[in-house]
Amino acid sequence: MSDGLQNRAEVILSSALTRYGFAFSIVGLTFKQLQFAGGFGLMEIAAAAFCALIGVAYLLSRQKIPMHALGVAGGIFAVFMLGAIVAILTDPQRLSIRDTIAYTFTFAIVCAFILASRNREMAYIKALAIAINVCLAVFAVLAIIPSPAKNLMYYMNSDKLQGLSNNPNQIAFLAAVGLSLLIAIELCGGNNRSWGLIALSAACGLAGAMSGSAAFTFAVGGTFVLALIIAGIQAFKRTSMRLPLTICLPFVLAILFTVPLPNFLGTWVGPSPSEVSQLPATANSDPVMALLESDGGQGAIRMTLWKNAISVFASSPIFGMGPGPHVPLMLSDSSTVTLNEAHNTPIDILVVSGILGFLAFSGLSVWVLINAVEKKTLGGVMVSVAPVALFMLLHYEARQPLFWIVIFFVANALPKVIGKEASAPGSFGLSNSA
Repeated sequence: MSDGLQNRAEVILSSALTRYGFAFSIVGLTFKQLQFAGGFGLMEIAAAAFCALIGVAYLLSRQKIPMHALGVAGGIFAVFMLGAIVAILTDPQRLSIRDTIAYTFTFAIVCAFILASRNREMAYIKALAIAINVCLAVFAVLAIIPSPAKNLMYYMNSDKLQGLSNNPNQIAFLAAVGLSLLIAIELCGGNNRSWGLIALSAACGLAGAMSGSAAFTFAVGGTFVLALIIAGIQAFKRTSMRLPLTICLPFVLAILFTVPLPNFLGTWVGPSPSEVSQLPATANSDPVMALLESDGGQGAIRMTLWKNAISVFASSPIFGMGPGPHVPLMLSDSSTVTLNEAHNTPIDILVVSGILGFLAFSGLSVWVLINAVEKKTLGGVMVSVAPVALFMLLHYEARQPLFWIVIFFVANALPKVIGKEASAPGSFGLSNSA
């Protein structure tokens, strides 16, 4: 192979066109309205093309293969597929071919991202963050200003933002991932404040709030509280207090769209008084009931799904049920039973891949925390991953490439970058320095 071919391959991997093209194709996997019949469309074709391009370019570039990172991704994928194999051998009807293909495609994208971003992780993470927030900003603007596309931006018969997806929760998920990446980028910037990051965080906050997702509000609120706690620990240790500014505006927007508050013009921000009055009387006085009864009672439904999921897990505890929806739920209006996901990532992993999959996922999570402690970056890592980690408690994210990409970045690149400043005054790492 000629040196010229090798150089061209390296140029492809480091090219901004590759970074942003791959980033927008990954984000575009949530654009369900662009799919053809069968759940495959333009963005899936683009993502597959970039995976192939990156794989060939990496081989031609003769760069060292990151066996550890690929081994972890491959190991988790293998554990998920064990459940599929057992399902094929014991009860093929319970296996979803579509979900099996989705997992395979997801881990192919994650492996391609690992290869493409090796030694240039921050460049690829910034491209992803920009791609997410540009898309969210466009959707929010199209949903606000009068245009032929305005009605397409909202979920059917509601005022919830869905963009080019067919589910507002996809927008909320993108907003949570975008916020995680923006916090990480801000922390990696040392003491430099970037108003550009804060502007991008406005897109996360606005789109996430417009999606009407209680999970997004929970994720943003929890992250903000966690950031305050860590900042308080720093103040107690008499080091400079540093609160990531990228969490502040999304927190304010999420609260404004959730809590009914009259503004100075006499109109209402967030849920209208009529919407609040329709909740059960206990929900108006009990915040826990308000959460359970919000969004059409989705909170209470999730509690039922989680309970039913444990029973399903018990029927195949070692290898799981394999890819697909397996959790039964009886519809109150028709008394029919449907199969669903539990809408809680750890519980769904238990159902899909059993104890083996849960241990693999838990082991990866524990390793992330141990690695952060060793590099004295626990505070920064926890706050960076918090939006995605909290969001996953109310939704299933393991089929989303962005979910695993965030974990990969937090586990590998983030501690290395912010670890250099972890012991410096004003840092966001929990170190032992005064």
